[in-house]
Amino acid sequence: MFAYDSYIRRSGQSWKIWLSLILLTIAGMAVFIGLFSINRIDESSSAVIVLGGIFLGLIEFVWVSVSVRCRKCGTRPVWNAFRREPHDSWLASLLNDKQCPRCGDDGSDLKL
Repeated sequence: MFAYDSYIRRSGQSWKIWLSLILLTIAGMAVFIGLFSINRIDESSSAVIVLGGIFLGLIEFVWVSVSVRCRKCGTRPVWNAFRREPHDSWLASLLNDKQCPRCGDDGSDLKL
């Protein structure tokens, strides 16, 4: 998934991407369960599950877009990739970038 020498991995922020993917999976499962269990539970409970999944997905995306940052210039690589790259390649571009798209920091001298 990640390039071994990607900026996000070297800067110690890959855990944020993994947590984001887990939360996005949970959000998707909630929407799926809410939509396909409408015959088994009442409609209001199903709607709450679907809306909760959508809300979790939105919160997750905002969180990952804001929390993954360049430690030198403060740019947000996730948001940058989402805005500037084509819809079918922004994630691959983000996970394989070798340096910050703004300042060129490679994240290698981070002290964890």
